[in-house]
Amino acid sequence: MSDIYIHIGLYKTGTSNLQNNLFVNIPNIHYTRLTGSLLMHIKKPIIFDKLLISNESFTGFPWSEGSMYWNKQYEIAIRNISILFPTAKIIIGFRDHTSMILSLYKQYLQLGGTKNLDNFFNFSNKGILLIEDLFYEDRVTFLQKHFAPENIFIYTQNDLQSNFYQSITCLEKFMNVSLLEYYSKDKSNTNVGVNKIPARILRQLNIINKFLVHFYLPSLNNRFFKSLGITPRQLCQGVLSNFFKEKLDFTEDKKKQIKELYLTDWQFVQKEKST
Repeated sequence: MSDIYIHIGLYKTGTSNLQNNLFVNIPNIHYTRLTGSLLMHIKKPIIFDKLLISNESFTGFPWSEGSMYWNKQYEIAIRNISILFPTAKIIIGFRDHTSMILSLYKQYLQLGGTKNLDNFFNFSNKGILLIEDLFYEDRVTFLQKHFAPENIFIYTQNDLQSNFYQSITCLEKFMNVSLLEYYSKDKSNTNVGVNKIPARILRQLNIINKFLVHFYLPSLNNRFFKSLGITPRQLCQGVLSNFFKEKLDFTEDKKKQIKELYLTDWQFVQKEKST
């Protein structure tokens, strides 16, 4: 049986960088996002020593407005993965809570979201993203109930940014395979967020687009606009964010509150991350 490695995200933890610039380049490993038929992908790894699956959606969708909350989706997904691949080795990434919330919000807007940042996440716990959705210790503990602790690799997006070499060296040890030599940075594969003013504009355009779609009028995301590069996301993520440089951020008071709320949780991640 092939060794099976499953990179499950989380979202906004350098997943696109790893998928597009590293995983896809590794020889003698069958790498897949599992976007096609599951059975087709299960058949192929027989001829490979290692199978690497990477898909952050395995841990649910943080932006499921009006649907099942993210943490619950995560638990269901982990149970299902453990049934399908009981001996798999899991790779999971985390990110400091403040920048995680901001990055998730930017992605929410890029996907057509219409709520402002305060309604996306708040301390009254009535946002799309709940306070408990970001308790990483709960996620690790749940993961350890379904997979052996030695089969779980924990990294942080912060370490990937500040010390990429060391982070990938640790992953090499976990997977017992050379990785660094196959990393090839392609800037075209880099996710770009929206800055402060473009984020406001994008939210308003999303509201307009939602109105248009509701009344069966042409969407602002139609194929013609996409071909011209003038959909709301393309305009705000590209041209406008290049022009308006101020970053989207919380107030200093709110950043302090978030840090205090999740301080012990982030300390837990720092203690448990793989070295």
